[in-house]
Amino acid sequence: MLSGASTGRVNARYTGPMRLVHALLSASLCTAWAGGEGDPRLTPLLEQLSEEASVFGVNAPRIIAQERLLHRGQRTPAFRIKRLRNQSKDKPPEVKPEKDIIEREIISEYAFGTVKDAADSLREFRQPISVDGRPVRGAANARLTLARNVSSDDDRERKRMLEQFEKLGLVGAATDFGQMILLFSRPALPRFHFNYKAPGRLAGSAVSIVQWYQLDSEASARVFRGNDMTRVKMKGEIWFRDSDNRPIRITALIPIRENDRDVVHEAEIDYYRSTYGVMLPRVVRYKKTAGKELVVENYGFYSNYRMFKVEAEIKFTPAEEEGTEPPQKPGLEPAQEPKR
Repeated sequence: MLSGASTGRVNARYTGPMRLVHALLSASLCTAWAGGEGDPRLTPLLEQLSEEASVFGVNAPRIIAQERLLHRGQRTPAFRIKRLRNQSKDKPPEVKPEKDIIEREIISEYAFGTVKDAADSLREFRQPISVDGRPVRGAANARLTLARNVSSDDDRERKRMLEQFEKLGLVGAATDFGQMILLFSRPALPRFHFNYKAPGRLAGSAVSIVQWYQLDSEASARVFRGNDMTRVKMKGEIWFRDSDNRPIRITALIPIRENDRDVVHEAEIDYYRSTYGVMLPRVVRYKKTAGKELVVENYGFYSNYRMFKVEAEIKFTPAEEEGTEPPQKPGLEPAQEPKR
């Protein structure tokens, strides 16, 4: 793992005994990457990729959105234990199905921030608005609370937000894949091999598909089971739009062994260029399987992106209108270019 003055972390966090942490990356600059010398088609693509990663890293902490999460997966062990403890002693034990699966729809305000024990790593934070159609709090209140918490110097509220999804009894409901693009900051590129795969099409646009995989264990995924940690190399694809070389889809595949079974984590993130000039997630798909058994499957949909700034009070831009060009003079500053 790398850590530096300004880093991004792509993290899939689980509420059960095992959690998957994908990488700590530096966001400073460097000039070379593995696999780029032999194929001239890769050079402009990787240059654009690293530039978009840097712009994302600079601007993401002041961006907020609404997330619609469709979750299907196994309940956490802690949730099962709590449910059993709540049963009356006079009643026979509950007969549970072989696969204790839960399905939920969670609407949340969604933002990026850090915690002090990993101050150089971006995390996803949420304030739920509704769960399965039942209101939890108003959207405006949740948005203001979330913006205040991710901007605060106090870690307690941010850590509390990370624990909220655990109380819903979900495994893998909150996965930090939205910031996957930060894997490919310019200094991290030498730790990957890139290979041009094929042309293709996505959402009506011609694309170039590039395969990637990690070269060394230093930048690989860290898999935790209790206090034991194992490093696992990731691989996947990046889909670049031919018209502007921007990455509009990133996929990742993380295979591991768990309890003598083959476990696979799969992620697919679709990005678009927002009106703020930042490549932001539009759809995030995540699936974990153990052998042929589905452990968790998430679909996250993101909309109503806003930027905010903190002065005497928190101010938001209006929710962006998709499909428009970045404004010349928005209410807040457009995307900041990374310092060189």
